[in-house]
Amino acid sequence: YSSALYTEATYGKKAYFDHVEDWRQEIMDADLKCSVQDATFLSEDFADYRAAVYSQGPYMFHIMRMTWGDEQFFPYLKQMARDLAGREIVSRDIQRSAEKTLGGDMSWFFDQWLRGVGMPEYTFTYDVRQTEDGMYLVEGTVDQRILVGDERHEVEGQSFVAVVPVTVEVKGGEIFQKKVVLEGPSTRFVFKVPEKPKSVEFNKYGEALAWDVIETKQGV
Repeated sequence: YSSALYTEATYGKKAYFDHVEDWRQEIMDADLKCSVQDATFLSEDFADYRAAVYSQGPYMFHIMRMTWGDEQFFPYLKQMARDLAGREIVSRDIQRSAEKTLGGDMSWFFDQWLRGVGMPEYTFTYDVRQTEDGMYLVEGTVDQRILVGDERHEVEGQSFVAVVPVTVEVKGGEIFQKKVVLEGPSTRFVFKVPEKPKSVEFNKYGEALAWDVIETKQGV
């Protein structure tokens, strides 16, 4: 993950997001059927091991940063460095350090992104309409299903918990974001913006590791 931070510090935020997208593309191109934690370089295809450990592993830290924000994420990295310096570590050590800084039981987060398999595929359906107060209402649903491997086999009855924003750019150029807490196969959202949206995007900066978002716009 430090490679992405170096890229951001040297070349800017866009380069950082391009770096993160490269990780996602490597994960999508691989035939991952095991978790990051269980990946082994003794597997038949070394590319799958590399995609798990060197792409999905650091992508987990990107998700953490996007979920909790820089003001909480970077103190966590510093705390983790202090807690784990000079030690042989396992994923539970990384998790305990995160819980110490960010608070709460984070088993769900690490079980999804580090110890589990599969990635969500999102279907983003939204509508935009003007309201009586002159503002614009953005509402819709996010549906998800969990897919595994390059042939995208569906894992029945499973869904991920994630905090993923809907990003709206209005005609004046201002950006508004609404964080949507995804739980279960389908989640509704609704919020207002002061001007007519020029674009509405979900998971714009890869805030969650996912296959391509299927987008459906309704209304005007």
